[in-house]
Amino acid sequence: MLVKVRLRLLLVLLVLAPGAAFARPARAGSLEAKVDAYLAPYVTAKDFSGAVLLPKDGKVLLRKGYGLASQELGVANGPETKFHIASVTKTFTAAAVVLLGREGLLRLDDPLTRYIPGFPRGGEITIAHLLGHSSGIPDIFSLPEFEEMKTRRVPITELIALLETKPLDFAPGTASGYSNSGYALLAYIVEKVSGRNYQDVLRERIF
Repeated sequence: MLVKVRLRLLLVLLVLAPGAAFARPARAGSLEAKVDAYLAPYVTAKDFSGAVLLPKDGKVLLRKGYGLASQELGVANGPETKFHIASVTKTFTAAAVVLLGREGLLRLDDPLTRYIPGFPRGGEITIAHLLGHSSGIPDIFSLPEFEEMKTRRVPITELIALLETKPLDFAPGTASGYSNSGYALLAYIVEKVSGRNYQDVLRERIF
């Protein structure tokens, strides 16, 4: 269990601009050598491929990539490697919602219609339902329109208009169903409440 906890701590410290994986030998006994040794079995087993950042008192002690950015091409993670973090963004969205809630700009029991007037059954759907995947709003990935939409940037207003035409998968709060759509709506609410772009909110309040 302790090993898993330590590994999770290292993963939490990941950044998007690491150094090359094992590009040069680390000085024996150094922090880098210790991290290399710790991660080596995970990298070898292909259980970890990413980046680690270890800061202390405003100073970067270690900033390094491990494993491959491309298994197919054998390309190591380097200083400019960009990672597809996918649904990790949901954690940031939820954090932004909680921060705005603490500032009194929204409440978790607010109905969706407070932010998107006229949304079908939106009076029954709360922010808490969206956060917990219990709103009943269908996942955009499951809709037939997604095949065309995935090839282009889709304005949130277009997504909302589409979701308003779709029946709920279940009554709000009665079941659980993973919904990317729900988190897209939360990101929209973050923008509407804060008066800022989503990326600016994350940059200024979280990162």
